[in-house]
Amino acid sequence: MPLPAHTIFRPSRYYNVFCGVAVVLSLTFVAAGIVCFLSVGPHPFSFAFSILGILGTAAAIGSMFTRTVITADGITKRPVISGGFSLHWRDVDSWEQLPRRSDDPPCVRFRVRGSRFPRVVFDYEVEQPGFDFFLNYVRQYVSQRESA
Repeated sequence: MPLPAHTIFRPSRYYNVFCGVAVVLSLTFVAAGIVCFLSVGPHPFSFAFSILGILGTAAAIGSMFTRTVITADGITKRPVISGGFSLHWRDVDSWEQLPRRSDDPPCVRFRVRGSRFPRVVFDYEVEQPGFDFFLNYVRQYVSQRESA
């Protein structure tokens, strides 16, 4: 059965709930930093708490909107703050399905020509329509470059 020309993969709805909890907890750091600043004045701890909270909030919100799109040209994962990337199939040197250990989450790791760092797509990021469907797509386009 041929696959569609492009497919958009999303995390599960439960993943968004966990990200919402992370946003609330991160905003607690922002609030603590603001309270510290207002009560003590400019202090390194007030800035540190606020910066940690802002970074945590940005990462959690970014994770809520994670989308992975596969087309005949390649893969695009957005937003960048949650590990986003864009690659063309022709630039993939090799790819492998992990984990090698039982305590790691399932994922696909791509080795890209001209880059030291691999690109990774985790199973929980492509739960809709599914990790197996995602693997079928990858195998359709770069099956000859799969590592054993």
